[in-house]
Amino acid sequence: MKTFHVFDEITREYLHDYDAQENPEEPGEYIRPKCSSDKPLPDQEPGKYRAFSLDLSAFELLDDPRGFWYTAEGELIKVDSVLESIPTTWSRTQPPPTAEQLAAKVRAERDARINTVTWRYERQARETRLGIPLTDDIAELDAYIQALADVPEQEGFPSQVVWPEQI
Repeated sequence: MKTFHVFDEITREYLHDYDAQENPEEPGEYIRPKCSSDKPLPDQEPGKYRAFSLDLSAFELLDDPRGFWYTAEGELIKVDSVLESIPTTWSRTQPPPTAEQLAAKVRAERDARINTVTWRYERQARETRLGIPLTDDIAELDAYIQALADVPEQEGFPSQVVWPEQI
């Protein structure tokens, strides 16, 4: 028995080992898969994959493009193939958000904060209709919501935001 390393016919990527039996009709020859070699395998390294060389002389370590990449615009792309060519502008680390992206995130947070208190206007209207004591000071609620609405007007927006104190 002899161990052969099986590789993908298209990508040449090492797949697995195969224990081949000796050919009973040709001693010293082995019955083995078509795309296999008994050349030694290099040790696996992070970010690399083992592939049989183009000239079919040895296994080699190649950069593994598979995984998630960020485009220059910050879009997340998944690469599934070792044959994929990665543009030099792509990165494995997420780029910092643009000012527009950061502004959108801050506005979404502002809107969420407003939405957590707007129900209190409905309660105040109901209490007024029913003639029962008011739970909230409507002027204080108005001031809070206006302060939230004014967040994009702050100096330093969107990278430096001072949130109004919650009520």
